[in-house]
Amino acid sequence: RRHDRFTKGLAGGERATLKNENLSGLRLTGVNLRGAVLSGTRFVGCSLPDADFSEADLFGASFERAEAVGAHFERADLRGANFRHAVLATTDFCRADLRPGLLVSNSGERSDRPARALFDSRSAEEAVVNFSGSDLAEANLTAARMRRANFTGANLESADLSNANAEGANFHGAILADALLTATRLDGASIALGTARLPLDLQKLLRQHALWVDSFGAEGARADLRSIDLTGVDLGAIYLSGADLRDAKLAGASLVGAHFVLADLRGADLARANLREASVMGGNFAGANLKAAKLGSLKGDAMVMLERDGRQNGNSRPTVFDGAELSEANLAVASLRRARFLGSNLGKAVLERAVLRRADLSKANLGGANARGADLSKATLVGTVFDGCRLDFATLKDAVITGATFENVVLAATDLTGTPLAGAGKKG
Repeated sequence: RRHDRFTKGLAGGERATLKNENLSGLRLTGVNLRGAVLSGTRFVGCSLPDADFSEADLFGASFERAEAVGAHFERADLRGANFRHAVLATTDFCRADLRPGLLVSNSGERSDRPARALFDSRSAEEAVVNFSGSDLAEANLTAARMRRANFTGANLESADLSNANAEGANFHGAILADALLTATRLDGASIALGTARLPLDLQKLLRQHALWVDSFGAEGARADLRSIDLTGVDLGAIYLSGADLRDAKLAGASLVGAHFVLADLRGADLARANLREASVMGGNFAGANLKAAKLGSLKGDAMVMLERDGRQNGNSRPTVFDGAELSEANLAVASLRRARFLGSNLGKAVLERAVLRRADLSKANLGGANARGADLSKATLVGTVFDGCRLDFATLKDAVITGATFENVVLAATDLTGTPLAGAGKKG
């Protein structure tokens, strides 16, 4: 009450200072905390409809699972705040500071722990503002500063992000239907703008999938997109790691920078699709049609498997292209360490400067392919067809070569050390 009088300039008023307080679970409908000092305060699970936090100091505060429909956070300092799974429909964040926060303890020690830790950690890592899984439908984020904020699986339907700075922000699986992004700064942001044109039910499915991946399966649900028809669509940077896309129709689709890590794309039609700079580590493309696909700078090394705590468990999963149709595909500068191409067709494909160290291309067809400068060191090339292939300046050092054919192959300046072909390069 004294703070309310303070904001109205009445006698007996006093600014509320509630640093690091635990107010979790309270119902504070329409509470006036405008300009209050609330750094590190916990509002976890609070009911805060129409609450006023305008210009308040909420550095490192936690609103996890809070319901704050119609609340006001205009110009508030929300650096490092946590809004995970909060309901924030129609909430106003105009010109709010939503940048990462470097939390500091009373003793001056730096901390990256959430507000509930009361700033007692010694880590120096910044805490980004977390909106993962939150509902921001029709929210006002105009001119907000939200560099590197986490919007994974957030609902931004009809939200206004005009003139906001969202550089480096993470929008994996966010619903963007009718969202306003006029003059929004998105440099370095991970956002699939094309998803805004997808049917809303599909956007909701992608949202649940992003939450499933982000929580290691504890929340959301894996996307089942078997046989889906997305022919020719523009879905650059879409987040489908771990999704089931068997027999999906993606011919001619634009998937630049898309995320297909550990995704199942067996039998998918990706003919002429553009997957330049896409991440496909550990993905399965067995039997897929990638004829004339653009796969330049593809990130397809074997995927190192991790435990829930982020530690490596000693296992890895190769990216698989067994039996895939890759004729005329462009894999220039692709990174495909330990990838598997058993029996795949790479006829006339472009593999210039591609990295295929320890890859298995047994019984694959590279007839007429351009592998100039490619790195095939320690690759397995059992029964591989290289007829008419360019391998000049390539590296086949210590490759396992048995039963392979090399008719009319260009081997100028090729490193064949440790192979049965040692010395062939010098003879041209």
